[in-house]
Amino acid sequence: MMKEESSLGTTRPPESRELFSDSTTVFGGERAQSPARNGERPPKRTFDSSPRKPLKRKRKEKMGKMASFIFFDIESTGMFMRDEFRDHSKLDEPAKIADELYRYTMFTQDAARPHMTETSFVVVSRGAFEGGIEKMKKRATEQATNPEVSMQTPIASNIHTRQLRPNLAEEEWRMYANIRRPETARLSRSVLEEKATFAEEWEGLRHLLKTAPKPACIVAHNALRYDMRVLHAELQRAQLLQDGWLPDDVFFIDSLLAFRQIDRDDAAHISSLVSGTDWSAIAAACVSTPPPPPPARPRHSRIATIDESNEDDEIVGETPEELLFPPTAAGGGYTTPERRPRCPGTASAPGKLLASRALFPEVSLDPFHPLHYIRSEEWTIAKRKRVDNRVFTKSAGKWAYNVESVMENARRRGMFRQESLYMSIFSDTYTAHQAQDDCEALLQICLAYGPSFLEYADTMAADIIY
Repeated sequence: MMKEESSLGTTRPPESRELFSDSTTVFGGERAQSPARNGERPPKRTFDSSPRKPLKRKRKEKMGKMASFIFFDIESTGMFMRDEFRDHSKLDEPAKIADELYRYTMFTQDAARPHMTETSFVVVSRGAFEGGIEKMKKRATEQATNPEVSMQTPIASNIHTRQLRPNLAEEEWRMYANIRRPETARLSRSVLEEKATFAEEWEGLRHLLKTAPKPACIVAHNALRYDMRVLHAELQRAQLLQDGWLPDDVFFIDSLLAFRQIDRDDAAHISSLVSGTDWSAIAAACVSTPPPPPPARPRHSRIATIDESNEDDEIVGETPEELLFPPTAAGGGYTTPERRPRCPGTASAPGKLLASRALFPEVSLDPFHPLHYIRSEEWTIAKRKRVDNRVFTKSAGKWAYNVESVMENARRRGMFRQESLYMSIFSDTYTAHQAQDDCEALLQICLAYGPSFLEYADTMAADIIY
């Protein structure tokens, strides 16, 4: 189910409350105490927003790279109530992400938590995922010359999907009937009442988590604010949050945070490359000739406009040597080569210049646009597809690519929503409105991010602290 980022949240506790300490036990355990008064220990803090049994917070150590990825999505009876904005831009370490999930689950009112109506897990081994990256790259190359080729890449996976009967009162059923979206009309009350409950299905779900190659990483889009919180709510209702509920070596990432961080890194890389190049020298070496028109989009393509998203992060990039015109031996920057290059747009133009136009069909008609000259064949598909051509600026012969403008444009246009990510990468409509379809669409997006996604998962996979 697609979740709008701006509409999710929890009931935020008063700022004066201490959320939790760095000790290993919270609720019923030893906490960092304030200085004693009159020689007595102060009473332990309790939280009245959502009573819970004592929960132990354990820090796990990841052992090497993730061996499998478990794509996870749900349908539910509603959304969490809107609350004050929570800034995720500083969640740059696994421990911070784990603690943020803990905050969300601890301070959500019981009455505000929706019920699952459908859940799906799609498990892909690392080897199958890496093979899918290479297959998708080949399909992207073919699509550059034949727009009818689809980049979507089938991947061998284990799939476990279940519809679930929520335990709703009569008034809650009436509310569910009123808010249910047309695309989820199939999950009506009459259909759901024939299904098993979450508690009855849990052993099967847990078995899938247990048998996935370890270490395993659950991947969900907007996991912090939605999917992982609803999972926690169901586990608590069914009284399943005892020791051992989660198999060892299972972690999670929020793909929303991952894509936002990767896009910022990619934008910083492009910015450093563009700003460190002598574009006036390149322009002086060529005769301005209009380039050939870009290849047509597939007949089935359609790009929608989304107008809402969330915050971003800050990262610093580096400058690799990725131009068709290499730097001088003296290391004096990118200058005019000794031999006059063929001008872009002519019949004898270098093949890579023509290939760059196929990779960037939306590029400006300026024959000296940086994207005509950057070596992008080693870029991930997502990096090539999500370059924001409107952010390139030219002044006095110098080109620039502003990272903050890239992120601000993406935020305004809602480009980190799952459907927007999918459409911007695959130039196709997004028709997934069921949990399993959303999992498979998320898998395809992650394949397009390729090695960048794998690196993020390996370094940022966080503990699930319930």
